[in-house]
Amino acid sequence: MSTAALNIWWPTDGSTQSGTQPFKARLENIPLTCYQMFWAVDGGQNNLMSDNSTGGDHKEASVDLSGWNWRDAGDRFGPFSVNFIAKDLSGTLIQQKAITIYVAKPTLSIWWPTDGSTQSGAQPFKARLENMSLSSYLMYWSVDGGQLNLMTDNVDHKEASVDLSGWTWRDAGTAWGPFSVSFIGKSPSGVTLQTKTITIYVSK
Repeated sequence: MSTAALNIWWPTDGSTQSGTQPFKARLENIPLTCYQMFWAVDGGQNNLMSDNSTGGDHKEASVDLSGWNWRDAGDRFGPFSVNFIAKDLSGTLIQQKAITIYVAKPTLSIWWPTDGSTQSGAQPFKARLENMSLSSYLMYWSVDGGQLNLMTDNVDHKEASVDLSGWTWRDAGTAWGPFSVSFIGKSPSGVTLQTKTITIYVSK
């Protein structure tokens, strides 16, 4: 059995993934009942995979990648080393194989204010991380690289009421500005998931 090839069906080596993914692997020409398969990331704990015959006999596990943010590659998270480990029923290692994957960063959408716009008075700053539940991240706004201001949950986005009447420290002639407004999405543990910056002006 130790010479059986360990084939990883999914994810593919070097790929960028997101959300919940079905990790799939198998020992070729070995009945599923004769071995156990585990997956582990970055040398962490072994996670048992279950038997699955859909599309051919293999071992499978549903893995939520949304929290995989402890390594940052700039435009995405990673690289993460995912090891697949096959053991016989007595726990003896038969075969193992590792691949590298990356996890896509979420898209940050700014609903309001719009980039390049001129605003006045109190404005509702609105933004969200796409395809993420509000409870799974925090959103902040800051102006000109200043302090981070926490935004609150509002139905399907994060929102903050911002009084622009005091934004007069930069003069563009016909309006105050330009002001650089950044939105920063973070995980509950403080990892920056995504940032996006727009420019606004404030009417005189």
